[in-house]
Amino acid sequence: MHCSKNKGAFVKIAFLILFVSTGQTEVETKVISAADAIVLAELHSRALASRWLELKTAKRGYNLDLRRFFPQATISYSDNASVTPGLADTYSKQLALKLTQTISDGGRSLAERQMSRIQLLLQEQLYDRAKADLQDLTWTSYQQVAMSRTKHRLQQRSLELAQQQLAIIELELKQGAITALAGIEAALTSTNLELALARTTLELQSREFELAQLLGLAPETVIILNAPDFAEYAGIDIQITAVAFLALAMKNNLDLKNLDYQIHRKKKEAGILRLKYIPRVTLEASVSVSADNLPLHSPQFSLALNLGFPDIDSPLTTSGSIGAQASGGSTRSGSVGITPLKTLTAGLELQMVKLALSDLIGQRKEKTAELEFLVTTGIKRYQLLRRQLALERKVLSLERQRYQVLEKKRNLGEIKQAELLTAQIALAEKEVALLDRILEVMLGERELEKTAGIPPGTLKTLNEE
Repeated sequence: MHCSKNKGAFVKIAFLILFVSTGQTEVETKVISAADAIVLAELHSRALASRWLELKTAKRGYNLDLRRFFPQATISYSDNASVTPGLADTYSKQLALKLTQTISDGGRSLAERQMSRIQLLLQEQLYDRAKADLQDLTWTSYQQVAMSRTKHRLQQRSLELAQQQLAIIELELKQGAITALAGIEAALTSTNLELALARTTLELQSREFELAQLLGLAPETVIILNAPDFAEYAGIDIQITAVAFLALAMKNNLDLKNLDYQIHRKKKEAGILRLKYIPRVTLEASVSVSADNLPLHSPQFSLALNLGFPDIDSPLTTSGSIGAQASGGSTRSGSVGITPLKTLTAGLELQMVKLALSDLIGQRKEKTAELEFLVTTGIKRYQLLRRQLALERKVLSLERQRYQVLEKKRNLGEIKQAELLTAQIALAEKEVALLDRILEVMLGERELEKTAGIPPGTLKTLNEE
């Protein structure tokens, strides 16, 4: 009933026999640790690759957006003709270059640039979340395969022992040492073990297929898990204080990061709405050559300073400009326009942003309180799970001792073989139940890691620092 220490060799041989028996002559074998599995899953995931390409494109767009701070050049050519009966025809051709540079917009362009940076950080956070979800899925799949293989091995051994004992019971039945009912009950017990093993085999095949699919491996690939014996896992004796763990969660938790980015973005958005009441000042310089016909020979130059409020959603519009020409002349213009009932919501935009910001700040407070609760209760729950696992392991040890005593009694003829079979089945059930408790402890560790925003398997390293 004791677990084999050479689990890796046993699993490898078992799988090789299985595939050879089904006619597969060449089987690829891979030895994979949990960390290796996560790397393979990341390399194989199309969804993660798509997220990465989206992020890469967004970063390129953010870098190219610097163009807004440089002059805008416009090259134009015009060819006009006017033909009026009774008058001389007129023709004009012009080639012009105009440069436009924003001198000041009240800081709106810089604020919008900062908004784009925050949006990029939010996109990075989406990639990090997708990556963390994939890591969690792969890690869980890996541990479930480890548990199912250990469970399959234990049930296989239990069935072999039960069949050996059943052969003795059948002999006792022929000799009249036991009743027919006892023989039927023993056969039923053995059959139930076969049924349980069949269910575990199906479960194992399904989980191995899911893991191979996540890792991008062929379904027939033999995966050797490079991990400690699952049945011997006892958990981590957490030494990190709740305060230190909470500080780590506040720094790395993905949900909290997302809220911080959104709050920052809303603050910038509110700032931009306030800055729109500062006029936009632009400088325009133009150079042109014109003539009635080619070649062009009449050069012109002008320089203008424009002042306006293009971002104000108001029924009142104003603009003005002053300029100088190469000939020594100057220009000046100004305009005022009113569009009655253009909009009735001009003052609500900033108020809506403020309400959204207030809601996000409230969500952040709730998330912070939730993290404090999850850290405190999560550590306590994990410690209780480890304590429960230790107690169940102690009970299992006593059950094994009890079974050994019953074996001696059976050898002395003090009990029947059927009683020993019943005890052996009960012991096997407790061994299998212990595996579920071990997986629960491991999942508890993973929940703590997710709360702290750290990758799978790093809690142990962090605890040792």
